[in-house]
Parts: sequence; C-alpha cells; structure tokens
Amino acid sequence: MKKTLCLILAAAFILGGCSKKTETMVCNYTLGSNSAKNTIESEGDNVLSQKITQKRDVSNLGMSEDQLNDAIDKAKDLYDIDGVKYSAKLNKNLLTETIEIDFEKADLDELNKASLISVPTGEDKVDYISLKTSKESLESAGYKCK
Repeated sequence: MKKTLCLILAAAFILGGCSKKTETMVCNYTLGSNSAKNTIESEGDNVLSQKITQKRDVSNLGMSEDQLNDAIDKAKDLYDIDGVKYSAKLNKNLLTETIEIDFEKADLDELNKASLISVPTGEDKVDYISLKTSKESLESAGYKCK
C-alpha cells in the first residue's frame, strides 16, 4: 500500500511539474488620440488567445456616421469566424473596436483570409501562432510589450 501511494504521489509530482504555465503579455501603442492594446495569452511559444482593443479618433476620416456604421457592419461580417468575437462602439468621433481570438477554436486559414494574422512570405500554411514572432511583429510596429 505504501509503495502504491508513493508511486501515485511521485506521478502527481512529475505530471504537475511538467504542466505548462499560461502567461499573459500586454502590448500597448499610442499615436496622438489613437491607441491600441493587445493582450496575448500563451503557453510557451504557442499563443492561445488574443484580445485587441483599438480606440480611434475618426473625425479626420471624412466619413459620415452612416458610412462609419456601414464600415462597422462590414467588419462584423468579415470577422464572423468561429473563435472570433468582434464588437465596435461609435461614440461621437471615437470608435472603439474589440477583437477577441481564440486560436484553439479558430481556423488559421480563415484568420489569414480576414487579415487577422499574416502568413510569412514563402509559407503556405501556419500550424500555430508564435508568441516570439507576435512580439517581434508588434514591437516593430511601435508597440511596447510587457
């Protein structure tokens, strides 16, 4: 009985020590009155989910409120993908958009077609979203990541 208990405890300890920890990285970007926040959940280098919140001053776009609402509706249709949630709110001249992506549920080819991810040049298919590559891409675009 003691042997069995010791083996069970040893197995639990080993399995517990081998489980991967979920980590969160937050990347922020600000340019004038526009801002974006990317929150990325990952296990190791594998990105599990991403939440993007963008706030944009739309006063200088030269678009009416109806045109902006039409653009929001088109974005809702474009992002109507399994594993993706899109919402937008227009408050006077401030457009707030939120895109949530669950990479474990979403089809990466569909995300690529919707320009939510980009496949590196020369590659036909992506198997997973890399945290390292995502961070490098965001930082090269001016984001500050923590």
